[in-house]
Amino acid sequence: NLRQTLGQELAALRALPADPRGVAAGELDALQASLPRLASRAPGAPPASGTGSGWQRLLDAIVQVRPSSTQDLISPADRATGEAALGLELALARIALDRRDEAAFRAAVVRIDQWLQRLYAEDATLRERRERLAALGTLDLSPDLPMSGSGLQQLRDLRRGLAP
Repeated sequence: NLRQTLGQELAALRALPADPRGVAAGELDALQASLPRLASRAPGAPPASGTGSGWQRLLDAIVQVRPSSTQDLISPADRATGEAALGLELALARIALDRRDEAAFRAAVVRIDQWLQRLYAEDATLRERRERLAALGTLDLSPDLPMSGSGLQQLRDLRRGLAP
């Protein structure tokens, strides 16, 4: 009967796992909150490891070794622009989440990862954040929902007087 059908549909809906959009939004929030704690790639930034002899610290203060690649942002204005672009990519990822647009979300996640590599020095925290971001990029934003609607169809039939 109708009561049993509605009960079955409600039980199936309650058994669904957590909404993947909520999980993804939480991960993006955690990533954004961790950005100030990541070691900067900017010239003159303190080294990621504070250990070393006095000579090593003196040498680090005099000699700056930088990779000659696209991962090097020299001027503070370039760095500020990169950080703003990273913030925009995080916002685009959130918008894609709200719209359940998996293609746009995955593209934003890839661009976020590229900015993380470019702006921050490689360390354990950054590796962990990038791994979590990669897992986030594989998340299915539109999970399979159980079939429902048979209760609605029974209600319509009752209303029309076609009850079984």
